Amino acid sequence: MTQRLGKNTVFGWAQDNLVNRDYGPLRTCRACGRKARKNELIRWVAEQGEIVEDIKQNKTGRGVYCCPERTCRERLFKNKKKLKMVLRLQGDKEPGQE
Repeated sequence: MTQRLGKNTVFGWAQDNLVNRDYGPLRTCRACGRKARKNELIRWVAEQGEIVEDIKQNKTGRGVYCCPERTCRERLFKNKKKLKMVLRLQGDKEPGQE
């Protein structure tokens, strides 16, 4: 007998594991690896060669998420080569904070 999958399942497991509709999708802090809701993290994007904070989280382009704690922000901006790779920046300009 074949088991019928409901509309809220993906390949037999609950879709709710991917997204909690009450709070939004999960994102990972690039500095410490902690998973948190999208609205709990700060999004940074590359804009004209500079790294800027995306306050409304609606700017276009590749972004990176980070915890609001100062230590996480310092850790994120400490390794500029890795940050440039994640944001797919090119050139000799060093990314800096706003």
